[in-house]
Amino acid sequence: MNLARSVSRLSVSVLCLGGSLAATQEVSDTNPNQTRIITVTSADQAAAETATSTGIQFLPAKGTAAAASLQAKHTHPAAASSQGTDPFNFSAGLASLPSPGYFVTDVSYNGGPVITDAINYPVYVNTTPAAVGYPGTLLRDLGKSQMVHVIDQYVGLTASHRYTAGIGISMTYPSTPAVPFHNKDIRAIVHAAAASQGETGYHTVYHVFLPAGQDVCSGGSCYSPDDIAKFGFCAYHDSFDFKDIGHVIYSLEPYQAVPECQTGPPSPNGLVIDSTLDTLSHEFFESISDPDGTAWYNTQSLDENGEEVADICVTTSTIYPVVKLNGTLYELQAVYSNVYHGCAYVP
Repeated sequence: MNLARSVSRLSVSVLCLGGSLAATQEVSDTNPNQTRIITVTSADQAAAETATSTGIQFLPAKGTAAAASLQAKHTHPAAASSQGTDPFNFSAGLASLPSPGYFVTDVSYNGGPVITDAINYPVYVNTTPAAVGYPGTLLRDLGKSQMVHVIDQYVGLTASHRYTAGIGISMTYPSTPAVPFHNKDIRAIVHAAAASQGETGYHTVYHVFLPAGQDVCSGGSCYSPDDIAKFGFCAYHDSFDFKDIGHVIYSLEPYQAVPECQTGPPSPNGLVIDSTLDTLSHEFFESISDPDGTAWYNTQSLDENGEEVADICVTTSTIYPVVKLNGTLYELQAVYSNVYHGCAYVP
């Protein structure tokens, strides 16, 4: 969530733009965490100097002063009242959710583009899939799940297999201990991934993962477990406009197994995996429903004004039900549904 947009946002009239520049590389179902290696070049660094951002949407950290300045987090009533009662929805049979009517927690459409279908590429910077929790597995399983169809109401399509996982992209990027990455570094990383893959626009999303110990700062706030006073966010999603390759949508997930970002128990896959994948799921759904910060978000609630479909369902405890996606168990937060006026795992 970006507080600056809680007052006003730019409207965009086109729902789906762009396309791929080359054939996609979907990941193998039996090896969803396979990767290929690329190099960040001087051309990527040069492109980063002139790129523009549409506006970062932060997932605030919990329990820090800097995070409080981004957003006052709260427990959503629909999530808190029925946590863990049903492996597919916060409400058993949806019976406890309110009937249709006017609800200030519902999200509204604000005119911008959405992503109707996409291939999702995990990007590993100075790290490996194993070290950050095997993101390719979740991307594969989300795309084959019923949970992914909660988003259908926001993008206007219902067909299956619209969101798929791509072969991971691995790169080494210069880093110095105790020196955070900044916007120009993330721009170069995202440009390198998109340029090497040859895919940009509203049918591709790049999810960038950083190793343990790597801080990153943007807009005066940081992911910084080693400096709690500056620790303001756990992750974010954004999009860049590059002069040479065009519009690129991405999310950023620094290392999530830290107290300010990690999930609570039961963590069926362990702390690193469930913490990473819960955050990835959050950014996955918001990148689809609000890729540029101009599409679906709340405009009617003083508490939740500006929040996107996953923001509303974050709880202060960060303890979530164990859900089964494509046969695999995960501890994941739900996604807000206007259909049910609550946080849901099913469409």
